[in-house]
Amino acid sequence: DCLEIVKKEIIEPLQEKGMRAKMLDKSKIDLIFSNLVNILEFHKLFYNEMKIKHNLEVINRKLNKEHLKEKKYAYNPYSLFADSLYKFMDFFKLYNIYCPNYKLSLDERDRMKKDGHKFFKWMAEIENTPALRLLDLDSLLIKPVQRLSKYKLMFQNLVNNTEASHPDYQNLVKIYDKFVALNKANNE
Repeated sequence: DCLEIVKKEIIEPLQEKGMRAKMLDKSKIDLIFSNLVNILEFHKLFYNEMKIKHNLEVINRKLNKEHLKEKKYAYNPYSLFADSLYKFMDFFKLYNIYCPNYKLSLDERDRMKKDGHKFFKWMAEIENTPALRLLDLDSLLIKPVQRLSKYKLMFQNLVNNTEASHPDYQNLVKIYDKFVALNKANNE
């Protein structure tokens, strides 16, 4: 994940005492990277929850193969995932911090580049390398901004392609509505 790369390859080295003294103070690190690490940690929890739900569904299907053959659609408690996702929706508000700060970060990075700041000399050494998946800092830091709109599109697609009779349908609609609101708030 790109956020993990930013954390491991850029933020953590910058937070080391000697490196920070040479490169950026804590306030500049906070300005440039905002709450990116919080978003990363949230997504790890979120991913693990979705993985558990998926694994339970796979196990349930294996245990109930005969039952599934009888019905075209066999819903069970493990067929639902939006219920688990919905409990995480408030954590997506982390993007309400990151997205508005992204513009401030971009302005500061542009200013620092223009001034030939040593941070960008260091970044020039590590950008576009395999450690950063051949990406530059701007390409990595835009990812959370892009991710939020991708979630909205994904849930719009799920709602449009889920039968209204599916037990998870209403949860999917509620989640989609939340992502619409989050995206609207971040675009204002």
